[in-house]
Amino acid sequence: MQRKIKRKTTEYYVNGQVKMVVEYKGDWSTGDFIVKKHYDYNENGRLMKFKDQFERLDFLDKNYKKVINLDRKEFDKPWKCALAIKKIIRAGNLDFTEIDGYNWAVKYCTINGEKIKNYQVLIEDYKVAVKNKIDKVVKFENK
Repeated sequence: MQRKIKRKTTEYYVNGQVKMVVEYKGDWSTGDFIVKKHYDYNENGRLMKFKDQFERLDFLDKNYKKVINLDRKEFDKPWKCALAIKKIIRAGNLDFTEIDGYNWAVKYCTINGEKIKNYQVLIEDYKVAVKNKIDKVVKFENK
């Protein structure tokens, strides 16, 4: 049985530009897949071509601090999306602000299947979560 080659966008620049697309065979959601090829793009959307794998790895190393990679983009509460962005920025020591991350979330994330109207929704709901002392938020804020 021949499996079809599929594509999955795995990383985005904070400006919304796709950074990496993976061609694969198999089932991405279960982890039972084989990567066939990577397509890497610069911040202007131009496909990058490399002379060898070392040049590609050098490019990825130089640009990893400019990339957002959230596996889950559907949330049931705005504060959960805001927390995910905050964790990525803190853990990755990324070269952009929380507001940049929230603007990215407005483009690519949803709350209960609905688009996020603006990044202020994330900020306000996160403040409410802090005020209400929600466990996950309190633990994150105390680190």
